[in-house]
Amino acid sequence: SYFSCQIGDKLASVCSSGADTLSYRFGISARTEINIASPVNYSRTGYSGGGEGRLRFTRGEYDYVVHSGIYAGEWQPDGTRDKVERAGVYVIQDGKQIADLACDPYPELDLNSETLSQHTQEEFVYYE
Repeated sequence: SYFSCQIGDKLASVCSSGADTLSYRFGISARTEINIASPVNYSRTGYSGGGEGRLRFTRGEYDYVVHSGIYAGEWQPDGTRDKVERAGVYVIQDGKQIADLACDPYPELDLNSETLSQHTQEEFVYYE
């Protein structure tokens, strides 16, 4: 499994389903609401104090973008900065973000890993 996280009472997961194919699943254990097999659509970017990795899965006019990243947070009195870990699924319809489903807690697996960097990366898109 590349990625697995709890979003409310549902689970979002990404697993390998072949050499260059990944499967995105979303739902409760008894019933999968979304199941998309796709070639690897991977992107990542660096930020000050961290970075973000993403996997994109497309069905019709919707993209499901699984993401995880580490960011520099607020400055502390001792001169250090908080580390902010954030992960989840962006739901994109016709290029516009319509939902941001956050993982709670932060997943153990990080999409900014070297395992995915062997695949061709697509352009990193900043959603509004």
